[in-house]
Amino acid sequence: MTVKEGGFIKRSDVIRVGASNIMALVTAVIIGLALPRFTSYETYAGYREYTLFIGFSGLLHFGFVNGIALRYGGLYLNELPVVTFSVYSRVFALAELILAAILTFFLYIVPGGCITPLFFVGLNLFLENLRAYFSTITIFTGRFRTDAMLQFLYRGVQLFGFLMILWLGSGGWPGFLIFTTVLNTAVLVIYAVCNSALIIPFAGSILDQGPDMIKTVRRGIPVLLGEQLSLLILEADSIFARLFFDAKQFSVYSFAVYIIVTAYTVISSANTVIFPYLKRQEEKDLARRYKELKLISLILSLIMWVFLILCPVVIRRLMPGYEDSIPFLYILSGTLLFRTLQGMACSNTMKALDMEKEYFACCVASGAAAVISDTAAYMIWRDLCPIAVCSVLVFAFWYFICDHMIRKRLMVKTGKSGIDKK
Repeated sequence: MTVKEGGFIKRSDVIRVGASNIMALVTAVIIGLALPRFTSYETYAGYREYTLFIGFSGLLHFGFVNGIALRYGGLYLNELPVVTFSVYSRVFALAELILAAILTFFLYIVPGGCITPLFFVGLNLFLENLRAYFSTITIFTGRFRTDAMLQFLYRGVQLFGFLMILWLGSGGWPGFLIFTTVLNTAVLVIYAVCNSALIIPFAGSILDQGPDMIKTVRRGIPVLLGEQLSLLILEADSIFARLFFDAKQFSVYSFAVYIIVTAYTVISSANTVIFPYLKRQEEKDLARRYKELKLISLILSLIMWVFLILCPVVIRRLMPGYEDSIPFLYILSGTLLFRTLQGMACSNTMKALDMEKEYFACCVASGAAAVISDTAAYMIWRDLCPIAVCSVLVFAFWYFICDHMIRKRLMVKTGKSGIDKK
């Protein structure tokens, strides 16, 4: 399928998504500075524990959302099979609700009837996965304006709410997580209304669509597992910091990680629109697009490093309690380039080329490397700095094996078709 309207990425789409990401950046910066500055180490650690583990909630949609994007990612809204998606929406919502109820009950009983940050992870499972489902459909059908507006609204309300909680007195991490749950519920309702054409018909039967749903899950599982392994690679060092170090050390290390994640958010502002357009490209054009994405990733990473240099000055002046995060920040800044190359160039290109199995294999190798290296670093040094160094090495390894797979695939394709032989 070729790109409709003749463009690789429309400028208006990039502007809309960029504006949404600017809002996300402003929110991340203010919250990232305000929470550790005006709350205790325990409160910040509790909130970061929630954000650390909620990302793994995607495991419990079993690849269904990924499979939909891969199977229907080249279609617009009016081209989607309405009956099929009506069944998808009903069954997926019910399944996620049941799973969330079971997990929430389990995470309440295991700690002895205590509400912990992980309890809110279970509570938000249904909200996060169903929102991801609707957001994915909204994006790949080309409705970037709608998705950007909703993301902008979400971040704006989140910022206002968090600042109000701080002003009134936080009462610890539960206040922030209760507000997050309410906000997630409201935004999910709006997403559902925007995609009501794929819900309200209530047409079709699960018995008729069952085989198709199984096919969708099978198609999406490799990508889901790859993405969750990607998240493990991204968060392995933070998980070790949470499990084996005290609340202060975890908070300090998480703060450095938060700065790097924020920098990556800026760089990847246009990342949302890349996959749908790559999916619409002829395969013979993907080699050129891949080179362009790698060059863009390199340039943006170099620019962002300039801003990261200023962070230690700000930390020393405004947040002396987190001055110990500066050495971690220096080390982890090395992950930015490889993370950007892998996320912006490699991941999108491999999905567009239907390289789900290769992507999964790369993530398995890198995930294993992350766990093994972090474990070895902890056992030998019992210090977070070596663990941070391991993160840089693992990110580099992850990028290079993905890049090798892509170049190998594109070389075979261009060799068969005779493209680029001049």
